[in-house]
Amino acid sequence: MIFYTDTYLNAQASTLTPLNHARIGYQTHLLETLPTAINVSSEVEGYPGDAPLRVETLEWWQMELLPATWEVEFGAVVELDYSLLVGFDLAGIDVLLETNNGDVDTDDDFIWEIFARLGNQDDDSPMMFMDTLRQAQRMRYTLTETTDASGEMPKVAVIYAGQMLAMQRPTYSGVTPPMLARATEMYSGMSRNGHFLGQDFKRHGVEPAASFTNLTSAWIHSHFDPFSKAARSRPFAYAWRPSAFPADVVYAWATADIRPANIGKRDLMQVSWGMRGTGRE
Repeated sequence: MIFYTDTYLNAQASTLTPLNHARIGYQTHLLETLPTAINVSSEVEGYPGDAPLRVETLEWWQMELLPATWEVEFGAVVELDYSLLVGFDLAGIDVLLETNNGDVDTDDDFIWEIFARLGNQDDDSPMMFMDTLRQAQRMRYTLTETTDASGEMPKVAVIYAGQMLAMQRPTYSGVTPPMLARATEMYSGMSRNGHFLGQDFKRHGVEPAASFTNLTSAWIHSHFDPFSKAARSRPFAYAWRPSAFPADVVYAWATADIRPANIGKRDLMQVSWGMRGTGRE
């Protein structure tokens, strides 16, 4: 699920990259963050608060009680316009994201500014929060249980925070939306007489693809190529049309090198790539 305010949506509409252009969240300040910079309200043994600093989803932070807070001190003032949260058992959980730019009040308590709030998501899809670029020295997530929660403690596997890549051109027809690009390996049973005995998943995820054309060579070299390099070693958030499909964001990784190609007119380029992403029912 993607969260942004109407103010942000309207502001982006007047730019060259409104929210019908894809957003890619790959740059994150948390890759350089030390575990000692993380402060959590509680944690279960074996599920530490620093787990979301890593890109793998096989380990996670799990709190003992709700409400629960996860706070990071960046060590310096950084700029960010998005944050990504990937986890499990998130249905029915209210998530509040706040930032602090170093300001304190008269009691020397940090002054927190709301970045975004997502209430009561109904599944485990990644959460991507977008807002105008701001400076932050600290960032804090607060997770609160609602009446629709499953009763399981949420598990937070990955958190990103940094600056998004806004694609220069929108996505056109012929691309399967990530939420519909299911990739399921199944196993089924059949009796000796050919009767169906049931079917279930071995594993499931998504395998979406991205395709863009009429990109300028200068934009590819200055904006897109850093993403191409980063995608060789770590996953990213991919939201293909945030304004029309705010529920459609995946945490995915490239299946091969991303290699733009010239299209032979006016120094323009095109690029397509395949991805694999975390499981969706």
